[in-house]
Amino acid sequence: QGSRQGEIPLRKPDMFKQGQNFRRWTKSFKIFVDVANVPENKKTECLLTFLDEPSQSKVGTLNLTRTQKIDFPLCCELIERAIEGSNTKNKWRNKLFQCKQSHDESITEFVTRLTDLAERCYGTETSNIKNQILLDCFLSGIASETIAFEIMKDSCSDYLDAYKKALDLEGILACRQITSNNNTIVKTQIEDETGLFAIQPSLLGEPRTNHQVPFRIDAPYSALIPLL
Repeated sequence: QGSRQGEIPLRKPDMFKQGQNFRRWTKSFKIFVDVANVPENKKTECLLTFLDEPSQSKVGTLNLTRTQKIDFPLCCELIERAIEGSNTKNKWRNKLFQCKQSHDESITEFVTRLTDLAERCYGTETSNIKNQILLDCFLSGIASETIAFEIMKDSCSDYLDAYKKALDLEGILACRQITSNNNTIVKTQIEDETGLFAIQPSLLGEPRTNHQVPFRIDAPYSALIPLL
């Protein structure tokens, strides 16, 4: 339905597709039906219209009664079981404990993937249990041993705190790498008594030659390290 004048248009949730995290998807859906003022006894019927065909086929095997459909929280649990399957939690649990950060994956991307897996396995567990599990999996799966060591050295016991610290360290290491790449001096030599350094012209964006370009010894410190 069109929005009234002055009202913010309500965006419908995306269609749920087989393979998505149903529990996470229903969180967004519940916000939608609440804001849209969908009656409690109509929420289940509304949800069913947002399922793709494979998911609807699985839910159809439940043969939900009218009484069951009125109980929206109960239907969400039943529908999740039908879509995910009986052994699905064990499958996701194995994936969670084997989850490793890939070389081209950022900390945030890794944490998003890790959190999604944990939600599938331990969505109904207490926050303390999920926090400890996520922290252990995060520290064992993070690619950088330096970042993992620094977090463990601080005896970090909170998953979100560990994530924030890892983000800071990731930024620091990235800046350090950029600085190192930009300031690496391929070859240096001290000339006579002039107090000058010689740098390969290729570092100044010019073709490599046998000539050397003088460089002041009192140049910024960061430009002189590392000296090879």
